[in-house]
Amino acid sequence: MERGSSHTSVRGKVTRRLFLGAGAAAGVAVVAGRGVPATADDGGPWLIGKVDRVDSEHTFHVTRVRGDSVPVRVDLTAGATVVRDGPASLTDFQVGDEVGAAGEWNQDGSYSAYTVESTYRLLDAEVQAVDGETLATAAGGVLLSDETRARTGLGPNGQEIEATPVADIEAGEHVVVLGRRNAATDGPLEAVVVGTYE
Repeated sequence: MERGSSHTSVRGKVTRRLFLGAGAAAGVAVVAGRGVPATADDGGPWLIGKVDRVDSEHTFHVTRVRGDSVPVRVDLTAGATVVRDGPASLTDFQVGDEVGAAGEWNQDGSYSAYTVESTYRLLDAEVQAVDGETLATAAGGVLLSDETRARTGLGPNGQEIEATPVADIEAGEHVVVLGRRNAATDGPLEAVVVGTYE
């Protein structure tokens, strides 16, 4: 990505509601998708966690974001939707990927899902340094790319978020970022949506 480019549109299902309702703490898991609420897993009918293993195109195991560390077996219902940067299969996910699912809990503790999608992380921090396409913040690194979109909205404390072009983000600015962790490298947050505030 050439710094100097400007992006103001939003790709896929990431919407303004995520900046408005994702919460204040860095590292909150949110989901941008059909039927899966933009909130951390609180024991409701949805399931949010990290992929523990993938058994087949129809069954995988997830360790929940909240709750015990025992992996939950997730079975896809007939006609279930799987999304990971577009239509996907369970076998496209890697161990450690963060996913959200909408469905129903079964009496045996397993979960039947009709939707499985990638989840996003919310980072809210001051930029300490800019090195090419990487932002260094106290909450961790952020990797910008041609896929990153600038976005307006409201910050965690109600402040206005500006859609600052990614090439114009500087040290000292506060950023709010929605992105994914790379499960394979455990590297910086790969930014999908970014905005700044003072």
